[in-house]
Amino acid sequence: MEKQPSLSFCGAKWRYQPDENRINEIMAQNHVSRALASCLALRGFTAGAEIEHFLTPSLSDLHDPFLMLGMSKAVERFQQAIDRKEKIRVVTDYDADGTMSSLILQSTLKICGTSEVSYHIPDRKVEGYGFSMAAAQKAVSDRIGLIVTADIGVRDEASIAYAAQHGIDVIVLDHHLPPGAGIPDSAYAVLCPPQNGCNYPNKSLAACGISLKFAQAMLKNAPRASVLIRSMMKLAAMGTVADVVSLRDPENRAIVTFGLQALNSDPHRQGLKALLDVSRALPGAITSATIGYNIGPRINAAGRLASANLIIELLNAPNSIIAAGLASQLNMMNDDRQAIQELMVQHATEMLKADDSPFLVIALPEDPCWHSGIAGIVAGRLRERFNRPVAVATISAEGMVTGSIRSTPGVHAVKALTSVSHLLTKFGGHAAAAGFSCESKNLKSFCAGLNANAQEQLHGEPEIPVTEIAVMCTPAKISTHDLDELERLEPCGAQNAKPMICIRNARMSNPRIFKEKVFSATIADTNIKCLWFTPAIPYSEFTSQPLNLVGEMLREKTGTSTVYKLIIRDACPASADVFI
Repeated sequence: MEKQPSLSFCGAKWRYQPDENRINEIMAQNHVSRALASCLALRGFTAGAEIEHFLTPSLSDLHDPFLMLGMSKAVERFQQAIDRKEKIRVVTDYDADGTMSSLILQSTLKICGTSEVSYHIPDRKVEGYGFSMAAAQKAVSDRIGLIVTADIGVRDEASIAYAAQHGIDVIVLDHHLPPGAGIPDSAYAVLCPPQNGCNYPNKSLAACGISLKFAQAMLKNAPRASVLIRSMMKLAAMGTVADVVSLRDPENRAIVTFGLQALNSDPHRQGLKALLDVSRALPGAITSATIGYNIGPRINAAGRLASANLIIELLNAPNSIIAAGLASQLNMMNDDRQAIQELMVQHATEMLKADDSPFLVIALPEDPCWHSGIAGIVAGRLRERFNRPVAVATISAEGMVTGSIRSTPGVHAVKALTSVSHLLTKFGGHAAAAGFSCESKNLKSFCAGLNANAQEQLHGEPEIPVTEIAVMCTPAKISTHDLDELERLEPCGAQNAKPMICIRNARMSNPRIFKEKVFSATIADTNIKCLWFTPAIPYSEFTSQPLNLVGEMLREKTGTSTVYKLIIRDACPASADVFI
């Protein structure tokens, strides 16, 4: 009988099955190290020009914006509105993608010569997600002539129809189009690459990316157009990384690459400078990880806990004093967000630890310690903790349940929600993450339906996560040259994740705990530091035995020196066999 592998400390199996033939071909043809070749092979690349294109993003990867269905019609309508001095309103989502879109669109329209531009960002608690009927009614009362939505709109037919009936044209810039879904019939134009009939090559643009393409089209003949677009790429890069869209796509890679270059080397307005300062993002050392872990969470904190208008006010701040005050306020919000998040995770973990359901659901009345704006983050943390799909929801005083789902590879979140759609008032998302709302009276049936569907998708078998190892080594065989060359995979993010590196038989030197929960150490006989932010074992096990560590390697430059850090994602005893 074949021996079954044990599980890691995080309840996973590991897989290291290098394709030696492909790795050798990549090494020979592309002249890269074995470590980088192994990562590229695992991503499905073949040797040759495809790899060179991927590793060297270029401005030529930015497609002609007029290839996007609806772009010519949208540009013509905006030019008409500018010429007629119509009032234009920008309406976007409250997250990083939405707020960066708002800033790009407002800036573009002002450069094009209009002073008649205003913006609206919905209040998460009052209006919820999307272009609300309240926003449409407000536009009518304000005598708006043209509305542009970004990161919302494709599922807001009723609000768009209301605006159109009252003489307001609505142009939608969005990317949230489920497979097979149509676009709103009442919209004047829709810029959404996944829509039927659109031949735009990049189907995975974030809304801020679509906004950047709109800026390219509008500013095509403007003086200093390339300088203006480079400046807007800073915003598009932040929104693209924070929204977790594909960084495998060449155009998205180019947007983020050149946006990062601008963030690292170009002068900034006072508001952006203050945001970078409080995010501890040092020009010259800003990477996609800096956006993902430092900048993005602070941008999103405003919309989660209060109003995302704060982001617009900050990045449009007229001087350094106002910018510093707003940035400090934002930073405190992020601190509050982290504190509430930890309380929610602890409370939910205690409530769910004895629940063996295939789909975990927790819904509690909203209060200062159980916050709807943080539900998605908490669901993600619980998914990692339990290795199961999780729905985290709040129940309002009016009896409405609003929640977020973070799912596992084996359970498609939208398919699960579709199975209970008759119980829902609203839902949407994609395979890994989704949102929903329903009446509290339907909550019990909703839970039962999600679990039944999860059982069906998993064929009745528990899901055990598998971690793909790209690079395997021991402390004695770690090559800083290889670690440096892995940086060529940047920018990393969705569909181009930081490679998982396994360091076998590692002993901890100078271990310690900080912030009461984070393990820190140096791997003995190396200069590599390691950090474990959500350790799955007691501190005593971390320090008392040699371990196999799996994680992502970060390279940080401080002056003339380089520091390597392994962000541990999982571990097991060095003697254990967790490989399949």
